Amino acid sequence: MMYDKSDVMRLARRWNNSKRSYLLVNPLQAKHIPVSPSKAFEMMCSLGNILKDTNASLVIGFAETATAVGAVCAMCFPDDIPYMHTTRENYDSEIFLEFSEEHSHAVEQKLFSTPLSRIRPEKVVMIDDEISTGKTIENIVDVIRREFPHFRDCEFIVGSVINRVESQREKELSEKNIKFMSLVRMNDDNLEEAVSGINVEKPALPDKSSEYSGKVIFTKSHIPDMRKCFEIGYIKEKIKKFTDECISYLRYDLDSCRKVLVLGTEECMIPAIMLGMSIEKIYDAQVYTHSTTRSPIGINNAEDYPCRNGFQIQSFYESERINYLYNIDEYDMVIVVTDSRNDIQCERAFRDIMSVFPDCKFYLVRG
Repeated sequence: MMYDKSDVMRLARRWNNSKRSYLLVNPLQAKHIPVSPSKAFEMMCSLGNILKDTNASLVIGFAETATAVGAVCAMCFPDDIPYMHTTRENYDSEIFLEFSEEHSHAVEQKLFSTPLSRIRPEKVVMIDDEISTGKTIENIVDVIRREFPHFRDCEFIVGSVINRVESQREKELSEKNIKFMSLVRMNDDNLEEAVSGINVEKPALPDKSSEYSGKVIFTKSHIPDMRKCFEIGYIKEKIKKFTDECISYLRYDLDSCRKVLVLGTEECMIPAIMLGMSIEKIYDAQVYTHSTTRSPIGINNAEDYPCRNGFQIQSFYESERINYLYNIDEYDMVIVVTDSRNDIQCERAFRDIMSVFPDCKFYLVRG
């Protein structure tokens, strides 16, 4: 399927970010805006079908907004191709490479290094939602080549939904064996100026004055930790078992629902999208998906603005971290899917989510 700028880009103003005042919001990315899971999957597959012909032997996605895009693109490759994504999470016992994403609200990114020591690819595909200058990509490629000499002659192919890199900059990076492929090519318009006249408010705090009740499900089928690198066939198999088990728990309540939201948490996006797609196929319900995020976006209730309401909520992962949830709507059921192992934070964050949605059935699925 063909896409253009109007399909994949809405312009928002960041809240309290002095490095870059704008944010490109993709209504089909299942991050900030609720979307049909199948429509999100279709858009991501369109990029994956372009990239699979590169014959790359490693696929890397970028946290946090592009973890689902990366995983779905990887699913278009043969099952024996390994996939991993970068992370901002803290791991005590793992060895990782660090690099910077300078314009972001959360600058430091990490990539687990153990898989890179044993993989010897001729081509690597790296996938992000939007590329503006290529600086983040250049940073990580430089780090990989410095730490792992067998990557020095490797070609890096950067796949993105939107590419705004200037032609001269692309030529410079091409000389470093970094190439670009995308769904939509855009000029690097003056987006700072475009958002300067938009008045925004800070996302609201949740109302914790009332009592809310929801059910927690601990699945036997665990979500694979795609930060650590697995073959895509294994990832698909494990997620299929996870979604099938979720359906078996939820099937009686889903029978009576007409509008369902499946919500991911930060880097854990793809299990929510895949569960949402399963519900779409089986049940006569409108199904939507998006996820919590670290991105602070200003709120404006204008009809053409992408984040018309929003709330600050607890993170499912760390007590000091604030998350945001945008575009709250009415549903019969809200299903939250997380890979967090932090019991206390899961309880706090789930309570925050229950407090911001109108009355409905709530489930927290911990995979």
